[in-house]
Amino acid sequence: MELLVRFRSPALAALGTGAVVQCAQELGLVHRLDELVLQRLGDVQQAWHALGPLRQRIRYITVNISAGSVETIERQDALIRQVRDQRVDRDLFRFELSETAAMEQLPGVDDMRSVSQRLMEELNVRLLVDDFGSGLSNYRRLCEAWYDAIKLDLQLVRGIAASFRMQTFVGSLIEAVHGFGKTVVAEGVEQQRDLELLLRLGVDALQGYLIAKPLPWPELAPFLRDSPWLKPDCLSAMSSRIQQADARVQAPLLAKPIPTAALAPMPLERYVLNHWASMRDFEEVMLCCLRELQSLNLDVLRLSFAFLPDQEEVDCHQFIWHVTRPGEVQSIRMQRDFLQTAQHLSSVLHHIATRAPIVRLPLGDGETAGFAYLEDLRQQGGTDYLGLRLSSRGVSTPVVSICLRGTQRFSEAQVERIEMLSNLLSLLFHAFECERASRLALLDSLTELPNRRSFDSRIRAEVVAVVTAGKPLALALIDLDRFKQINDTLGHAHGDACLSQVAALLAAHLPRNTGFVARLGGEEFGLILPDHDAGRALAVGEELRQLVEGAGIHHPSAEAGHRLTISVGIAILRPESGSACAVDLLLQLADDCLYAAKRSGRNRVVGRTLDGAAGTSAVDHASRGAG
Repeated sequence: MELLVRFRSPALAALGTGAVVQCAQELGLVHRLDELVLQRLGDVQQAWHALGPLRQRIRYITVNISAGSVETIERQDALIRQVRDQRVDRDLFRFELSETAAMEQLPGVDDMRSVSQRLMEELNVRLLVDDFGSGLSNYRRLCEAWYDAIKLDLQLVRGIAASFRMQTFVGSLIEAVHGFGKTVVAEGVEQQRDLELLLRLGVDALQGYLIAKPLPWPELAPFLRDSPWLKPDCLSAMSSRIQQADARVQAPLLAKPIPTAALAPMPLERYVLNHWASMRDFEEVMLCCLRELQSLNLDVLRLSFAFLPDQEEVDCHQFIWHVTRPGEVQSIRMQRDFLQTAQHLSSVLHHIATRAPIVRLPLGDGETAGFAYLEDLRQQGGTDYLGLRLSSRGVSTPVVSICLRGTQRFSEAQVERIEMLSNLLSLLFHAFECERASRLALLDSLTELPNRRSFDSRIRAEVVAVVTAGKPLALALIDLDRFKQINDTLGHAHGDACLSQVAALLAAHLPRNTGFVARLGGEEFGLILPDHDAGRALAVGEELRQLVEGAGIHHPSAEAGHRLTISVGIAILRPESGSACAVDLLLQLADDCLYAAKRSGRNRVVGRTLDGAAGTSAVDHASRGAG
């Protein structure tokens, strides 16, 4: 956006970036600006390569994504498709979302899944939370959000050196984020005193006019060559001077030296037991293990945990930490056939998993046992390598590998401690995978909606809740009209695409925070609407019917007007009927209504209210549809 607005068009540059974005928002076009930016990423990547050795000074390039590009499921789908189509280099580019947009829950899809989580999972990109502190910040959101780094909003940064309260808050925030293994960027740094204060508080990166204003591309190469901020020792030397000055100020206040002996750190095993419920993923556990290794005074260059499958249909997992990216753990999931490639069969990982349960090699002496990757580690400054095969849990063989740098060598006591920690991590990984498998078991793999098992559990719970809540409940069964013709004429791949489109439409237009939709099998979906009487339920059904018909999903039948439609059957349970009404009766009534809609010509909504006292009769018949 800075390039497009500031340097590409004099008219836009005169308005300024903020004014251009504001105009785009008012016109509903801000997501189109994002599309233009994404289209140019290939050009940016080529220009980056053309810098030659200077490109090493650019660790990564961030791309701002506006809230308008993720405000609906459809916009998110379009964004994901474009990023995939552009084949964006995930190591070079990272994405920034504002705090409010990143932490927004996905409406009607999964109330526990945020926008940032979806982008990170589906695109495997690094994500920075921009403008942190400008939205609804609190520590709970900070703990539960998905991100790689947060960027302190300039409202938190500007003038922080003059505000003790702000220093206290930001300092605790930085400490908390570091505790999660994430990093903190301070943006909007304009004053030297604010910069020094932020270094005292421990921020990991800085940006702002004090360091560099936005530059036209021709001015970038001279900046990378000549800027004092890009010298490797610039900030470290500044931090050292600040610490020495602080020590001189504090020394006269101390009556006697502070004892150097501190409380022993909490063992990792105890930490895991105390914080198990709050641990979000295995990458976070890996960072805890890394801190434990560093507490043993080990100067770690690289830490890796690999899980190589023992059974069919199980993927490979590898988690890697490298000193060049201290706050990150790279997560790699590979198909099982990777184990048969020449690259893997000749690797030290395969050697440990199948032949030698422990490998110790002092790389500083040039000994790599013929393994190409160990030679790479030696070139990076690695001096001592340790690889351990752990006990198998019956699903995969865990292999841990650690490479040290500097003058250190592993002692026998350290190897024993590492083996204990590694066995703990192996158990934790399988616990996380079991939890993940449990979640997947409740989802339909094609549409990613809840499956029949989830639906059955939910409807029984909702029927019981009718008595307590004293509110009506509606159950709708939705069937795609003439779906067999789609599979027979256009093929099952097109049929699957139709199912996915309809599923996305239903999920995106459910009543927020109350509705529940699942794929029951084949072309049938189930919809649960708590606190919906006959009028409200029929209105929702009619809205969904019109939505699918208006989406213009192609159908091969001229009788259907070459548009896919749905039929909807709705059963309503009154509060006075309560759970005395069996769930099976409610399902049967909804099914009867669905077939009544089919017999009436399809593309219709039919609803009836169940009389719980009678048990089998239905009253308040209603029908809506194409007519």
